[in-house]
This record gives sequence, structure tokens and C-alpha cells, in this order.
Amino acid sequence: MKILVVEDDPLVADDLVDKLNTLAYRVTAIAESYETALLAVKTEKPDLALLDIELKGELTGIDLAQALSQMGIPFIYLTSIQDMSTYLLAKNTAPLKNLPKPVNLLSLRNAILEIDLLTSVSVEVNQILLMTTKDGVKLQIDPDSITHLIAAGSYCDIHFVDGKKNTVVSSMKEVHEKLEHPNIVRIARSHCVHLKHIVAVRGNDVEMPHNVRLGITESYKSDFSRHLKQL
Repeated sequence: MKILVVEDDPLVADDLVDKLNTLAYRVTAIAESYETALLAVKTEKPDLALLDIELKGELTGIDLAQALSQMGIPFIYLTSIQDMSTYLLAKNTAPLKNLPKPVNLLSLRNAILEIDLLTSVSVEVNQILLMTTKDGVKLQIDPDSITHLIAAGSYCDIHFVDGKKNTVVSSMKEVHEKLEHPNIVRIARSHCVHLKHIVAVRGNDVEMPHNVRLGITESYKSDFSRHLKQL
């Protein structure tokens, strides 16, 4: 699940990101105002937004919630506001949850798990993933059977656990966005890997099944490292 954090207090925002990383969720961006939040949504549409009601600028988290509702993006309010009129205004925007600040890790986890479960059930029942090859054939695929992706210009090679490869007429960015899989992450402009199929990390190289090694570039190293835990 991809989550947008909308919070104008840097310390609170950093704490939220740390908690979300601990829970293994991906943070798409941190926004401190209505305008920066909408820009972040356009850059990479999140599955969920965590909203502070009081933001920098004239427009509030309640205004942002109304905009997110029109775009079909669910949200959770994070607020310590006691004012009843503000509470009623917020309630009328139909948030999925209201969590008081400071946010407790367990409460945050449980709230997101409830939402994640509802979303997962909906996708499982209503959608299947089809891959159109360069020959025009539509194949149903399981994202968890993908080991890695390699970009090749306007084409993208999709590699699978059985050693097979299929090529689609789409850019890496398009394929990655359509997959929307939390365990498929970019390690370079031209490479994506499935975290569960990583064999080893050797310096700046990621070893995948079938003796494949892919390089991690500097611009993706920080984001990739957040997915790693070491014993």
C-alpha cells in the first residue's frame, strides 16, 4: 500500500514516516499544505492519505479531504483538535478513521490493516492482471511470480521465477505503476526487483534467481535500503 503523509510539523511527519516504515508501508511523499499534497497525488497516486487537519496556507486538511474524495483516494484524519465545530466539519467528509495525535504505532497499524483488508478483498474479487506482450497476446500473470523487470527503451522485459521472460510495449514507469505491488521496487531507472525473490545484496548489486545481478543506482539506494533489515 502506498501512503501519502500530509503534515506541516516536520517532527510529527518524520515520526509518522518512521512508523510507516516500521510497518513496511511505502510513503509516496510528505506534504505540508493543500497545494503540495495535490501535486504529490498527481506525481504518484497513493492508496491512502494520512491527513492533519491544520495545514500551512489558507486551505485545511478538510478541504484536501474533499478533493481526495472526488479522486477516490481514502484518507485518515490525524488530529488533536478539540473544537466541536471543526470535528463535525471533518466528520462530514467521511474519513475512514480518526486517530488522535500523537499517533500510537498500534492504533496506526490496526487502522491501516482494516483499510488494507477491505482494499485487498475488493481487488481480489473484481480484478485480474493481464499482460499484453509485444505480439498482442494478453496473458494473465501473478505479480508474485515476477522476479525482476528490465527496461529496454519503450519496451520492458518481465522476468519470472521459472526463468521465462515476456516483453511488453510499455516503459518501466508504466509497468511499475500498473503493477502497484508493494514488494516490487525500483533499484535503478531501468531495473525493478521483487523483494521476496532477492537472493543476496552484494555492495551495489542485487542478486536475483538464475544468477542475475542488477545494479543499484545512487538515486534509488536510500529508498531501497528502507526495505532491508539485517540480523
